[in-house]
Amino acid sequence: MEKYKLRKNNTILLYDYSINFSIKDNVKLEKKRFNMNKNKIKKRGQLSVDFVLAILFLMLVSLFIYYNALTFTNNTTDALIVDRMYSIADTFENYAILSYTKNETIVLKLKPIGDLGYVIHVSNKIINVSYKTLIVFTPTDNGVIISGSNIETAPVDIGKNISITVTIDKNNITICKELTINIT
Repeated sequence: MEKYKLRKNNTILLYDYSINFSIKDNVKLEKKRFNMNKNKIKKRGQLSVDFVLAILFLMLVSLFIYYNALTFTNNTTDALIVDRMYSIADTFENYAILSYTKNETIVLKLKPIGDLGYVIHVSNKIINVSYKTLIVFTPTDNGVIISGSNIETAPVDIGKNISITVTIDKNNITICKELTINIT
């Protein structure tokens, strides 16, 4: 089956439609088509360069956001752990002060920070907290005495200070705070 048929009177039959043409019209039509195709090629080339530049820009922005998000996440995690360590130091001091001022024995339950254990160094005592640990604060005339299950005697006395150390990915993070009460 033919798609078109050329008749004797310069008429083409194309799917039951008739079109009259002359040789001049045909040449003009071909020139017009060539110029249109030439313009389309230029526009397509420009469009592809714009598209490539846009993709490269999006990749650059994505890498920047990805880097900042990962860096922010790591730093935020460390900051949250340090914040929790300061909170533990404040709680420890508050329990000691409360025990001394109320003249009562108080028990503090310490837990690890998530799955991270930590070491508390108070005056001449070291407390290892790798699971739930109970600390007993007993008041005396000049301060508070602490006792509990995981308390050891430290080789160095740090005075009226509290030091908490956590090991994260082979890095030791230590915070120190001066206490307002004597703890022995």
